[in-house]
Amino acid sequence: FRRVLFRSKCRPAIRKGLDMRASELKTRTRTFAVTIIKLTDELPKKPGANVVAKPMLRAGTMIGAVLRSACSSRNRWDFSSRLRGVEEATEETLYWLQVTQEGTLLPAQRIDPVIAECKDLLRIFRKSRRIADQRVREKENSPDWDPGASPEQGGPGDDIPF
Repeated sequence: FRRVLFRSKCRPAIRKGLDMRASELKTRTRTFAVTIIKLTDELPKKPGANVVAKPMLRAGTMIGAVLRSACSSRNRWDFSSRLRGVEEATEETLYWLQVTQEGTLLPAQRIDPVIAECKDLLRIFRKSRRIADQRVREKENSPDWDPGASPEQGGPGDDIPF
């Protein structure tokens, strides 16, 4: 089986087309955060570059932190919601990287691989969120689902794996 999408508590689930475990994705986002830190340190010390550096640094390092938060989600609804935060942080980072590229603040050979990695992470998170949302909808539409039920009875507070 190919494993990628997180379940509650970051248990791997089957996902077609990607071959990565939760621990590998956590490592990859941490490495990406370090790359962003180094990249912002390389920006020229100019007012325009400073405007780009701060939000790019904040968003780029936030991806891994929000991902870890999603891994500790209590249920599939919480997980899906937190994945949206990961996706938004990745989108914002991509925006600031593209601004850096178009403003020629760094050489293309330095910024292009970082943009490619950010796009790849974004693709992973988008697909993961779509699958998580689909599973939330499936759960809500199941005949035995009772939103007023306690977690022990299969209500929204359950920790049923994806």
